[in-house]
Amino acid sequence: MFLTKNISANFKKKKFIMNEKEASDFLKSRGYGLVHPSEHLIDIDKNFIDIWNKVSDFTMISIERGYSVFKSIEYIISNNIKGEIAECGVWKGGCCMLSALSLLYFGSTDRKYICMIHLRYD
Repeated sequence: MFLTKNISANFKKKKFIMNEKEASDFLKSRGYGLVHPSEHLIDIDKNFIDIWNKVSDFTMISIERGYSVFKSIEYIISNNIKGEIAECGVWKGGCCMLSALSLLYFGSTDRKYICMIHLRYD
């Protein structure tokens, strides 16, 4: 991996090419860092990954947003929040599937889940 950094010095642009170690050191010196793609999901619940693998081909949301939906469903169930759940703006239904499978995973079988799509006919 190479990063390119443009640095303005004395009103002249200088271009530096860094290897991964140099880039990592540069970022660390400024309070940032590099995370390998295989490590950025390390704190995600493994049960969510199983659900995500079933629905990911049917949604445009990222895995991080999907995990947010999963954790939101967990919060609703664990705090006994009453009511139905509705999703507005369904594409292929992947997020609906994710929510429904999450409800089942957390043991909720009596809650209505409503998926709404707007179809426009000209």
